[in-house]
Amino acid sequence: MLKILMVALWAIPASGFAFGAGFSQWCNAGLSISSNQSYCWGLASSGQLGNSTTTPDVSSPTLVLGTTGAFTDWSDISAASAHSCGIRAGQAYCWGAAGSGRLGNGTTTPNRTTPSLVTGGYTDWTMISAGTTHTCGIRAESAYCWGAAANGRLGNSSTTPNLSSPQKLRAFFTPRESNRNWRGFASSADGTKLAATVENGQIYTSTDSGVTWTPRESNRRWFDIASSADGNKLAVTVYGGQIYTSTDSGVTWTPRESNRNWRDIASSADGNKLITADDAASGMIYISTDSGVTWTPREGIGGWIAVASNDGGTILSAARIHSVYFSFDSGITWNNYGHVDPLFMLNMANSNDGMKFITGGVGKQIITIDLSDEKSWTSISSGNTHSCGIRSGMAYCWGAAANGRLGNGTTTPDATTPSLVLGGFTDWTSISAGNTHSCGIRGGLAYCWGAAAN
Repeated sequence: MLKILMVALWAIPASGFAFGAGFSQWCNAGLSISSNQSYCWGLASSGQLGNSTTTPDVSSPTLVLGTTGAFTDWSDISAASAHSCGIRAGQAYCWGAAGSGRLGNGTTTPNRTTPSLVTGGYTDWTMISAGTTHTCGIRAESAYCWGAAANGRLGNSSTTPNLSSPQKLRAFFTPRESNRNWRGFASSADGTKLAATVENGQIYTSTDSGVTWTPRESNRRWFDIASSADGNKLAVTVYGGQIYTSTDSGVTWTPRESNRNWRDIASSADGNKLITADDAASGMIYISTDSGVTWTPREGIGGWIAVASNDGGTILSAARIHSVYFSFDSGITWNNYGHVDPLFMLNMANSNDGMKFITGGVGKQIITIDLSDEKSWTSISSGNTHSCGIRSGMAYCWGAAANGRLGNGTTTPDATTPSLVLGGFTDWTSISAGNTHSCGIRGGLAYCWGAAAN
């Protein structure tokens, strides 16, 4: 079993001195508070010392040079095996080997012997970390990576292609619950109360944004589900059965209307106005204005497959095989907006602010995504074939999983998106990705995981 090892925390001087260690050279930033000049020493063959030359190797600190001499406003610096990166005046620079796009300047050649501006010209970079053949950094609380993509070390859901300019780590999917034949999904406005239906299974509800789920009602051919903005009022359809409503967030249910081929269902924000449809050849659109207690049939040409509603329940839409219909009076009258090619999408629901989504598929898990995950990064580190970072106090790693270096309890498979380090703690303050291991600090104590050799 993989474990995260706690080690004694060493003293860190508070003089403002910062350093980053590579494999064949060292760089130091902020040696002098008054000048904030940057120094490197060690192997020079790829220009990684930033002193305008590739020879000779240097055994004592040498100034990193700019286009007009040594810059005096460096705030962060990091060195890898053949390239180095730093931040000055909020802008990110890299120098040394350009292969795989690790310099982030839009090209893979030539190598650079002085700092080269990372593409974008942004002035709000706060942290940068150079890995063996890739680089990661943080700007505006969002994490970015570029360079070699193998093993998923860029955290962008892919292992190809390599990237020569920064790409933001997108919000990442989190599998929840078990593999089931998920069919319909609904969300409260704030995304905390969720509901989902399982075809020929039960209804499942969650009150913690999908972290835990409770099965409700009996096994039926549940189809779709809709929710009020507060998540208290729910309505669900059964294909070949009835409509069921709940006023207590899905704890108890009441059957409504008759047995029909009910499909999609949609709700106004207050949960009072509902729309659903029967996909039978002569099926109709049905409207309710009393939270599903009674229903009125409207527009009856059959074959309805999808419906939707705005927050007020006044503007409704419905789709059949090749046509889309709109109503602007809460479903009393309908207008055919013409022929469209059939488009079939996976069912999903989102919070009112559009930041939180829930979806799923037949034989798969529930998937939740929180777009706010793209923000709140405070620390990032690039290792040999993996990366690690801290977001909202929680530690994540991605890329090669061998030796347990990701700290997620496994050594396979590699992770192409950020994977939560075991424990789910929210007080991580620092993290560093090494060659085949990782270390971090939480609660004033240092922890390490991954390869234990040496």
